[in-house]
Amino acid sequence: MQARLDAIEDGIYPLNTEQVGQLSAQTQLLTRLVADLRTLSLAEAGRLTLQPAQVGALRLARSVAQDIQAARASSVQGSSSGIEVEVLGQEATLRADPDRLRQVLVNLTENAFKHARSRVRVTVHPGVQNLSVHVDDDGPGIPEPEREHVFERFVRLETSRSRDSGGTGLGLAVVRALMQAHGGDVELGASPLGGTRATVRFPVEIRS
Repeated sequence: MQARLDAIEDGIYPLNTEQVGQLSAQTQLLTRLVADLRTLSLAEAGRLTLQPAQVGALRLARSVAQDIQAARASSVQGSSSGIEVEVLGQEATLRADPDRLRQVLVNLTENAFKHARSRVRVTVHPGVQNLSVHVDDDGPGIPEPEREHVFERFVRLETSRSRDSGGTGLGLAVVRALMQAHGGDVELGASPLGGTRATVRFPVEIRS
């Protein structure tokens, strides 16, 4: 970023919308990196506070999917604008921190968009003792030996290490920390769509 700004100041690069867009994207990435590191630090110190409220899981999942699809469709690259997205399941409310729950769904759904070839599916499944949310994609998938490894900080698969993917390598680590704070869990598996399935479970009372 500093090199690009210096080049603009020296007249090497023009100050146009393309340069501003690239700087904005890098600023957003750094902002997210700082926020993710702060979340993980608070979680490790046992100081990650939650603000529980009644949250409609299906409604929130639809909102997240629509926001991500709209953002990617309007981006410069537009690489995921043609991906088919569906949100299925039965509406149910759970007591959780709505901002943190949105963060969990955003991280998982963005991951699905990045790796999907043509389809992403989010399914809310209310159960007797817990509520599960599955996020599926039809991408290349994650080999079973690497599924636990990707929850570590800054770990990115060989196929997703390009800077163009825009990730920080902290998304899944943050998801696990937030789910543990809620008393839940997260796991990765094979998707019926052919790619990866990420599943989060909230062992809390559900009010349909």
